[in-house]
Amino acid sequence: MNIDLDNKTIEKLQAVAALQNTSVSNLLRVYADEQETYWRELKEDTETLEAMKNGDYITQEEMFSKLDRLATQAENIE
Repeated sequence: MNIDLDNKTIEKLQAVAALQNTSVSNLLRVYADEQETYWRELKEDTETLEAMKNGDYITQEEMFSKLDRLATQAENIE
């Protein structure tokens, strides 16, 4: 892959990489990973909020009840 960057951007990337004691490649790899995580989680959160708006959720009481049942099951496994 070839990325076309102007000299000013390249200099900025090199300066930031030097400050972090890493390479520009690693700096960009970490940034890409963080962005992928951010946008994936934002998408998931948005979908969750839409589902909640449409009434597709369980109440806090239902969740506590479910967690209690799971805890009881886990205790009985031992």
